[in-house]
Amino acid sequence: MDEAEPEEHLPDELLDLIPPGQLIVASSRGPYRHSKEPGGGRILRRSGGGLVTAMLCVAEQAGAHWICAPSTDEDRSVAGKGLVALPPERHLFDMEIVDIPQSTYDLAYNTISNPLLWFVQHYLWDLAREPSLDDSHKRAWELGYVPFNEAFAEAIAARCEGLDRPVVMLQDYHLYLVGEMIRARDCDASLVHFTHIPWPQPDYLRMLPSYVRTPILSGLLAADVVGFHDDRYVQNFLWCCRQLTDYEVDWEDRRVRTGAHWAAVRSYPISIQQQTTQREARGPDAETRLRELRAIVGNRKAVVRVDRVDPAKNVLRGFEAYRQLLLSHPELRDKVCFLAMLCPSREGLPQYERYRREVEELAADINAKLGSESWRPIHLSIKDDHAESLAALRIYDVLLVNPVFDGMNLVAKEGPCVNEHDGVLILSENAGAYDEVNDACLGVNPFDLHETVEALSEALAMSAKARRDRATRLREIVLKNDSSKWLYHQLDDLAKATRSRSSRKRKMMSSGPLTR
Repeated sequence: MDEAEPEEHLPDELLDLIPPGQLIVASSRGPYRHSKEPGGGRILRRSGGGLVTAMLCVAEQAGAHWICAPSTDEDRSVAGKGLVALPPERHLFDMEIVDIPQSTYDLAYNTISNPLLWFVQHYLWDLAREPSLDDSHKRAWELGYVPFNEAFAEAIAARCEGLDRPVVMLQDYHLYLVGEMIRARDCDASLVHFTHIPWPQPDYLRMLPSYVRTPILSGLLAADVVGFHDDRYVQNFLWCCRQLTDYEVDWEDRRVRTGAHWAAVRSYPISIQQQTTQREARGPDAETRLRELRAIVGNRKAVVRVDRVDPAKNVLRGFEAYRQLLLSHPELRDKVCFLAMLCPSREGLPQYERYRREVEELAADINAKLGSESWRPIHLSIKDDHAESLAALRIYDVLLVNPVFDGMNLVAKEGPCVNEHDGVLILSENAGAYDEVNDACLGVNPFDLHETVEALSEALAMSAKARRDRATRLREIVLKNDSSKWLYHQLDDLAKATRSRSSRKRKMMSSGPLTR
């Protein structure tokens, strides 16, 4: 089993907001996953992703109960059969894997969550052609997404029964209905739902049929606090509530009323654990990858991107902009190398399989037409290798992060945290991180190839002082807005909202029944 390094200690004022033993975290992906060893045994491995990284520290230090769905065959073999003590070598919190049938999981995850909701919330659909929502989608909603959420609600409610002041932190778009389902079970927990991806404007959300969007909105609004990464998504969500429901929207205080319940809607920009990220970037595996990448780059400048193979990440336009840069600036040929560290993603979905093929074909075409025997313009690596990604981030001269839309994009924060070259960050204006770091990066419209080419050219030609000033500013921002602040502000707002809800409840009870 993997050895887990101690996470960074959270400040006492944050932990004081969580009653001991009362925290419940719920997410589709668990913090660890079971897999089978070559010899037939079962092993626990830590899951990747920003959500797990951000929540793991509070789970460990607050003794949380983490509820998740099975994500591997080995997970399914132990689902519903007791708690898993984590981390494996030092029991700090428990993981409960909900027993969800494979057919239910597939409908919920591979039809509704992805691609339907993911594509809607990232503005990815080619609306002239898709989606065409038919009976198969309604079936996937009713037999997949709804029972998937019901299973989580049942597990959370059962856990809450033994707690005095449960605090429930629901994570992301897979669990939009759980809040309302919990309330229907007379569970009076303090409840925050955080969405890690963008929230679209009302006209785009209208693409979803009413049997999907209406329960999603009411499900989210059952929480005491509804959280997003960026203020733009807060505004979009409030507009959706205003235009697509009859609920009362309080614009000044940013809250929405459903019946007697008020839900606060807030933005909390997620960040990274800086010390942990730096330690991992200098670990033995990363050092090995670093030597390999330096041999590939040589004395050239390095343009780097670290992404999943996902249409939302906009890899194709990034490669095309790089091609146009080399065509318009032939003096850069053999003077620059593009390291594209991409992680496979949702390989069973046709949209993702097609996108991967297009990425591979475009990189090959650029290399064939513009490269030489001694120089390959793009070094494309598609594999799940976190150490290689961190090594690449250490040596970039230019970091290209150009998503179509993105909830936050932690690469834009991890890169400046570990980079050793005073590298320049080129960042999409549609990434959640942009509002935080816009004065220290080169912002681009992710659809504008000309602007991206100009940004690449400017970054590669930037003076050492300008690079250093920008890199220093980026590191200061990341250090100031760390992951503990993301957690603290959520839990502080949740405590305030819970006190307000309790006060309203007491007033209603003390007023007694209405008399004639």
